[in-house]
Amino acid sequence: MKRQGTGDEQRGEMYARYRDKIHKRDLSNTENYDKALLTLSSATLGFSLTAIHSIIPLKTSDYTWLIITGWVLLLVSIITSLAAFPVGNKALSVQLKNAADYYIDGNEDAFERKNTFENVNRYLNYISGLSFGIAIVAIMAFVILNIL
Repeated sequence: MKRQGTGDEQRGEMYARYRDKIHKRDLSNTENYDKALLTLSSATLGFSLTAIHSIIPLKTSDYTWLIITGWVLLLVSIITSLAAFPVGNKALSVQLKNAADYYIDGNEDAFERKNTFENVNRYLNYISGLSFGIAIVAIMAFVILNIL
C-alpha cells in the first residue's frame, strides 16, 4: 500500500537520488566495458600476431597447444565480457525497480529481493577475468618455451 503525506515526498526524493546513482553506474559500466573490450582485443591481436609471425612461426613451433589454449581462453573471456554487459544492465534495471518499490510504493522488503542478474553478472566477470589471466599465462608460456 502506498504511503501518504510528506513521507511520499521524501521517498520520491530519495528514489530520484538513487535512480541518478544507478544511471551513473550504468554509464560508467558502459564506458569501462568498451575500453576493456578494445584493450583486450588490441592487445590480444597484437601480441598473437607478433608471436606467431615474427618470433615463433606456428609451423616450426613446439607446444602449439599452449597458444591454441590461450586463444580459446581469450575467446571465452571476450564472450563472457560481452555477455556480462547486458546482464549487468539488466541487474541495474532490477535494482532500480526494487528501489522504486521501496521508495515510492513503500514496500519494505524490496531491497531484500534476490537479483539473479547481479549474481550471473558477478560470475561472468569472474570467468572473464580468470580466462583472460590463464590465457595470458598460456600465451607467455608458449613464447618462452619456444624461445629457449
